[in-house]
This record gives sequence, structure tokens and C-alpha cells, in this order.
Amino acid sequence: MLLQDPPVGGHSLVNTSSVAGLVTNLAIPAYSVSKHAVGGMTSSAAQEYGNRGVRVNAVCPALIETPMSQPFRVDPDAPSVTRTRQAINRKGQPEEVARLVVWPSSAAASFITGTPVRVDGGPLF
Repeated sequence: MLLQDPPVGGHSLVNTSSVAGLVTNLAIPAYSVSKHAVGGMTSSAAQEYGNRGVRVNAVCPALIETPMSQPFRVDPDAPSVTRTRQAINRKGQPEEVARLVVWPSSAAASFITGTPVRVDGGPLF
């Protein structure tokens, strides 16, 4: 979680979840359930602490170019996990997720709380 004082006052927490926490994924049930729990925690914390000036949101990345995603290949000419699950046929970059973490912590998002924000290359499901 990220704790930061936005210019408008109060605080912002940004949880890291996954698109697997927004949809059912039978291939990775334990991972998917744990990410659904992050979504529930985000929503509950937003309701609990909103009146104290604390906003709580979550970023939900899809496949991001990290060592964990190396087994998943992206080939425009062959079916792959990303090709069947997202419109942009490539893995995301860590910097793309980092930029999204900063936004809900900023004054630009001062009226947003309890929200999962996808960073997934455009869902096809």
C-alpha cells in the first residue's frame, strides 16, 4: 500500500490487486480468490475511513513484463494468454503500473475511493 499526503489534504492508500480479482479465472483459483479479497478490503476500507479523509483504491494490472510473467509468451500469430484476454497484444510495463499508482494518490482523483482501476491493455472478456 502507498501512503501519501495529496495536496487537497487527507491520505490515500493504493492497494495492488490484479485483473484476476475482477473476473473468474479457473486456471489460477487461489491467486484469483486472494485478489478478490484485496478488492473487498479496498471497498471496506474506503467505507470505513472515508469520513476521516482517507481514500482507498486499488490498481489491477494484467500481465506485466516481470520475471513472474516470463512463462507467458506474447505472439501476434499464435493464441496466448494475453491474446485471448486483452486487446493490446503485449505485456504491460512496470512503469505503466507505477504511473497508475500515482494518479489515485493525487488531487486529480480527490473524489475517487473504493475503486479498482484496471491497467490491462483493454479487456476482451
